[in-house]
Amino acid sequence: MSRIQPHGSYVRQSANRRGSRVYYRAIRVIETVKKADSLFFKTVRGFIGNAAEHATAVRVALKDKMDLAVSVTVGSSLQIALFVAPVLVIAGYFIGQPMALDFDPFELVAVAVAVWLANSISNDGRSNWLEGILLVATYAVIALAFFFHPAPG
Repeated sequence: MSRIQPHGSYVRQSANRRGSRVYYRAIRVIETVKKADSLFFKTVRGFIGNAAEHATAVRVALKDKMDLAVSVTVGSSLQIALFVAPVLVIAGYFIGQPMALDFDPFELVAVAVAVWLANSISNDGRSNWLEGILLVATYAVIALAFFFHPAPG
């Protein structure tokens, strides 16, 4: 014997089916984003995290004060290298999540290339559009290299 359901109950069941389809589609989107997370968010995070410093450097460079623009950008990198990283190591020790500064050779070469290129470009005190494109291209090449480099361990 079939049970007759009121019209509102049918609408609720249909909504539940549609909701479950939306749920499973959302799960698939999240899984896809997690796969793309390694390249996209790791490269974009560098731009977004220092957006104020980038904006200041660009604004000052447009006013033709290149010494101040270079000092803002290099100062930001020095601040991360000399203050934030050691503080994270010490904080990680105290909260039980140790962070070792043990880099593999691939990472060391990438940092050395970036430092060498930034030093050689900023050494003469002048810049042009070609040097800027060279810096952006180096950033993209290093990001792609890390994307295709197998994870250690």
